[in-house]
Amino acid sequence: MNNNDLMNALSGLDPKYIDEAAYELHESGAPGAQAAPGATITPGAQAATGAQGAPVTPFAPGAQTGQVTPFAPVKKTSNYRIMKYILVALPAAAVILLVVGVTLPMVMRMNKSASSTAPDSAAYESDAAAEYYEESPAAAESAAEAPAYDSEAAESAAEYEAVAESAGEYESMEESAEGYVEDEAAVAESEGENAAATYDASDSAASEGSEERDKSAVKAAVVPNPSWKSFSNGAYKDVDREYISLKKTSEEKTDWLDTEKWAAKNGFELRLMPYSDGEYYYEPYAPVDFGYMYNSLRIYDADKDELLYDLDLHTLINGPDEERGKEAAVTEYIRWARMYEGLLYIAAGHNTYASSESESSYMIAIDPEKHEAVWRSDPLVSNALNFEIVDDTIICGYGFTAEDDFIYLLDRYDGRTVDRIKVNSGPDQFEVVGGTLYVATYNTAYTFRIER
Repeated sequence: MNNNDLMNALSGLDPKYIDEAAYELHESGAPGAQAAPGATITPGAQAATGAQGAPVTPFAPGAQTGQVTPFAPVKKTSNYRIMKYILVALPAAAVILLVVGVTLPMVMRMNKSASSTAPDSAAYESDAAAEYYEESPAAAESAAEAPAYDSEAAESAAEYEAVAESAGEYESMEESAEGYVEDEAAVAESEGENAAATYDASDSAASEGSEERDKSAVKAAVVPNPSWKSFSNGAYKDVDREYISLKKTSEEKTDWLDTEKWAAKNGFELRLMPYSDGEYYYEPYAPVDFGYMYNSLRIYDADKDELLYDLDLHTLINGPDEERGKEAAVTEYIRWARMYEGLLYIAAGHNTYASSESESSYMIAIDPEKHEAVWRSDPLVSNALNFEIVDDTIICGYGFTAEDDFIYLLDRYDGRTVDRIKVNSGPDQFEVVGGTLYVATYNTAYTFRIER
């Protein structure tokens, strides 16, 4: 293929390729190359400076000539070189990135595997089991049901043992019952009593702890509530009275009086139930709502060998009463109790404002033999830890935040208020020592001389 053929082949290409072809022809040393007759030059093509430096006139569209002026040398510019380098570098970079992307994760997994210790047998078995159960859902379901089956089997076994044990106990109880019936029948026959007589469980509980305790202790007796209003049954209306009066001898006010320290300082104890007064032992029980809110009371002799009285006071101090069928709006409980010349005196009330239950914090006298209330005092006269009885006068007291604080003197036969003495704050405890009454209130310690 000669130069004329090459030029004819390039005549239909992009001018930039013609430039490059011309350069190659020039370098090959073919000045003055002859075009083939009738060779067509692409419209708009323009030759470079001629071999002799004279400019070449552009060809008119469709012009034909029999001779082609040689092209001037074409220089390879810096942009050309840069493009060439880029075209070579891009495929190489793509290959490198591909190799790194494939090999790097593999290297990291190999390093991680090499740095880790061999899995223990439990983990290995766990992984193997997981894979196995994943591949076999039926096996996984069976494995899940196995623990439940074992648990049911264990439970059934435990129930069987319990039933067997109960059966054994039942047989033992049956034998004991037969022996008990035979013994009771023998006793009944020898004493001429009815063999079917019932055995009172409360008698058994009362007789425990001492052979000398009375085994015929009474069952808890319910004391009814005649009315929430103050009343007296008039049983002692004709009895002569001897009341006391109090004369204040000292007053020590503080921000707050620690009643326990006050009691220890003066040589007596903090008054709390249960307790013994040397003649009787008072044991409250059956709390409501909280452990100290007792609603029943057992009274023993001083040594707690004999149960004398067992009284259910819930109806009496919480209702309903017989007059209106009303129940206390707030739970009330036994605060203090004391036997005195055949009557039982009770202080009862709640631990909140009078507005919560106005018919509260009162004194009650009870005939323990008849199981009935003799009188009820006015409300809001007693919410201290205790009260005292001197001659025919009950010394009690009431007070609460933002309420009036008084010491009250009541007639012990009918509960009427004989006198009251204003104090700085609510009374907590009373203590009579000889002719002196000690009184601890919330913030003041008092002493009074007892006058008759």
